Amino acid sequence: MNVQLSACLQSDRQAVCKSVEHQSLATLSVMDHDAEPQSCPDCGRELRNLGLVLSLRDDDNRRVCRQAWRCPEDHFWWRWADRPAEAIEVCPYPQLFRKR
Repeated sequence: MNVQLSACLQSDRQAVCKSVEHQSLATLSVMDHDAEPQSCPDCGRELRNLGLVLSLRDDDNRRVCRQAWRCPEDHFWWRWADRPAEAIEVCPYPQLFRKR
């Protein structure tokens, strides 16, 4: 899976992810806040929104943003931002979000 960090800007109604590598834009609707997961599936603690990551989706070969979350126990989760009905998945790249 090809993952690329992006410069991401958020507003109240839409999020725009700007690809640093190809300088292309992808605009998508921000998911309803009620659809966001409230607690970590592993420990039950509250999840904190980490923002968006631009990724290449293998099943349709599209560059799409993933919404990412973290709990206080350092569990990292994400899902496709354009598929809010899907379950969150364990993020295989937690090192991208850890404080340095």
